[in-house]
Amino acid sequence: MNLQIRSLLLRRGNKCATHCRSSMEEELSEKMHKEFTVSKETELMHKAMCIWCYGIYKTEEEQKEAAKSYGISWEDALRLKDECLPFAKQ
Repeated sequence: MNLQIRSLLLRRGNKCATHCRSSMEEELSEKMHKEFTVSKETELMHKAMCIWCYGIYKTEEEQKEAAKSYGISWEDALRLKDECLPFAKQ
């Protein structure tokens, strides 16, 4: 085989391999990210636990401000309080 043709084929082969590897990495990355997503309710629970379980926020005003900063409504924080408090005692 001609050296120039062989060189050209190798270069194209490398581009193809790089493209395929890149596509595969993106596909794997997508699947991995989907595995580590949590439901909206679980995310709310985690945020509520941050408010209720660590004892950082003592007053209702501080708790409301924390809920706002965590991006959770005060109503959701109160709704989940009873579920969170048993974890605070552990």
